[in-house]
Amino acid sequence: MSWPALAAIIIWGFSFIAIKIAIAEVHPFALLALRFGIGAILLCFIQFIETDISCVAFTKRDWINILLLATIGITGHNLLQAYGLLFTTAINTGWIIAVQPLFIALSARLFLAEPSRPEKRSGSSSVSSGSF
Repeated sequence: MSWPALAAIIIWGFSFIAIKIAIAEVHPFALLALRFGIGAILLCFIQFIETDISCVAFTKRDWINILLLATIGITGHNLLQAYGLLFTTAINTGWIIAVQPLFIALSARLFLAEPSRPEKRSGSSSVSSGSF
């Protein structure tokens, strides 16, 4: 058993409850701005401490892709989750988020004709092995 993974799962699970409580006091957009602002400050602090890490290697196209993925994949997802918590319970939101990978895999199979190999279904495929 991986204790760090278990800790991450527990913290992630509590985040639904924490957001549900917080949006009773703060608008979801303000909550996410505060949450991402704190995260950005922490990441900049880590970047400042780790002097061997450099973002210079990214091209302009890389930065556009990073911005697009961050906007849709992170900000959009969290904003929808926070607004969803205005209308349902934390447990319902948790279930909806938990079954997303299943629907993503089914959609990839149905609409993109992506093959569904056993290692992908079990979640054991990795990028380095060329399974994707």
